[in-house]
Amino acid sequence: MKQNYFCITLLALCWCAATFAQIHLDSIQRLDEVVVTNKLLSDFSTGQKMLKLKDSVLQQNPVNLTDLLNFNTGIYFNQNGYGMVSSPAFRGTTAQQTAVVWNGININSQFNGQADFNTMLNPTMQQINIQPGGGSVIYGTSAIGGSIHLESKLKFNKQTKHFFQTNYGSFNTLDSRYQLQHATEQWSFNFGFQHNSSDNDFPIHNSNRNNINGKFNNNAIGLDIAHQINEKHQLKFYSWLFLGDRNLSVIRPSDTKSAYKNQDLRSLLEWEYEHENWRSTWKVGYLNEDFKYIQNISQENEFTANVAETFLNQYNLQFENKAWVFSVLIDANTAKASGDDLLEDRRDVAAFALLAKRRVNSKWIVEASLRQEISNLYNSPILYSLGSDYRFSKYYSMKLHTSRNFRIPTFNDLFWGSSGTTNLLPESAYQVEWGHHFERNQFQISATGFYNHIDDMIRWIPNENGIWQPENTDKVRTYGAEFEANYSKKWNSHQLQWNANYAYTVSENRDTGFQLRYVPFHKATSSLAYHYKKWSADTQFICVGEVFTRSNNQPNAIVQDYGLHHLGLRYQLFANSPEIDVGMRVFNIWDSEFQGVENRPMPGRYYQFTFNLIF
Repeated sequence: MKQNYFCITLLALCWCAATFAQIHLDSIQRLDEVVVTNKLLSDFSTGQKMLKLKDSVLQQNPVNLTDLLNFNTGIYFNQNGYGMVSSPAFRGTTAQQTAVVWNGININSQFNGQADFNTMLNPTMQQINIQPGGGSVIYGTSAIGGSIHLESKLKFNKQTKHFFQTNYGSFNTLDSRYQLQHATEQWSFNFGFQHNSSDNDFPIHNSNRNNINGKFNNNAIGLDIAHQINEKHQLKFYSWLFLGDRNLSVIRPSDTKSAYKNQDLRSLLEWEYEHENWRSTWKVGYLNEDFKYIQNISQENEFTANVAETFLNQYNLQFENKAWVFSVLIDANTAKASGDDLLEDRRDVAAFALLAKRRVNSKWIVEASLRQEISNLYNSPILYSLGSDYRFSKYYSMKLHTSRNFRIPTFNDLFWGSSGTTNLLPESAYQVEWGHHFERNQFQISATGFYNHIDDMIRWIPNENGIWQPENTDKVRTYGAEFEANYSKKWNSHQLQWNANYAYTVSENRDTGFQLRYVPFHKATSSLAYHYKKWSADTQFICVGEVFTRSNNQPNAIVQDYGLHHLGLRYQLFANSPEIDVGMRVFNIWDSEFQGVENRPMPGRYYQFTFNLIF
């Protein structure tokens, strides 16, 4: 009853635009004020909303991207326990239908088609852009529900900057990050290291035991380099290595204790040429996924292992003047996979896209795009995207966007032992969204309605012999509405900022009318941030509605709704170089019992102390 009352109260506050959604003062962004380094994302997002979390937000918040995005956006995260697999999903779609894009290239796993955000430690990342809605014309497979863009920024500003952050707290949890940025007129370097570990042995509510076998240790190294050859040519190189070692929490003490170790290497070379109205960009990338699953940690030498390699080539030629932007995009990718659970095989994909944007006048912008893919394993539909932005006045603007998107079968779907099926069709989706944005002085509010019509959704179901195999079965429709609001106020030495977002989502099987598993009807987040001289304080809320855990929506098989409340306090010891601040956060201050996934309990109240140094 306490949690239900909390959620109802929080939703009412959001509707009244009297709540707050970002963690730190710097995290509040105007809803239409987006600066990105990915030109395709900035130039061809007409009709869609976009949220930016910049480097100051990332630096002042925990290493854990799951918590950062969960408390700042309408994205829903399925978490198999604290520190375990955490997969994001937009607007009632699945994790496989969410594209994760790193500096312009799709990095979803070739094995299961999704990204685990508890392994997304990127020490050189300086900006996250979130774009709900379809984006397959540019980003290819998975961009059905939305896309999350992890970006690095390399500047030639003749500056050197060091940033160090360490957080230590309950359960022997340590999060540390170091980043060096150094630039001259011709060179720019960005180096970083991150560490994230925990015994993860939190007490479980209504139980006489702690979480068992939840220990994890994650590390990441990143290096980005850019060279300004001359006024027209730039070379950029991005690299990112992640090393993960985690046990997998068990439900019962008697369960076999397992572990998962993975190594992900991502590298990208980019050559950019600009001359007058023309820009040419060529990207060559290499992605390597290498994981080892140990079924019983007492027998560490007995394991299964799989490896996937992806080779990417992408070329973009763009022309731009005051009225038009034209772009040609060509992709040629090869993915190979092998291991103990997969039949060794490969997938070759070539894609061609045409994009155009027209500024009709000072108030109206329209956009149209087409994409066609060719593969050795499946037939792809022709994809399209149409968008429109219209500003009726300085207070009100309207966005409209429609697109066709898709998701290709993964290596697990195609080649998993004797169960893989090579004749699967890509999932196909038609999407439309309609957004409204109002602003007056320091107050802004937006409302967006959306509809997504999905066919040929891939599900693993047992065949007549009881063997689980993937099939194109489900037909799904998702629809709903999203609301966002923010306000900021400064007076004397005081600064107050707030933001709110709320999402109502229906995601149902078109044949049965049942809501999909692990899709909440309601999600709301809010926070209030206050700054006075050297002191900063913030309070965060999140409320997630109940979710069904069975496809037939059994009322006794649900994960209960929950509401969480965090508090934070920071003090700036030194304001000039070096900048030093210390702080403390209390998570889940009401010690609420909650789960993200059935039978996967999450921590109650816990604490974290922070130290930040910039010089």
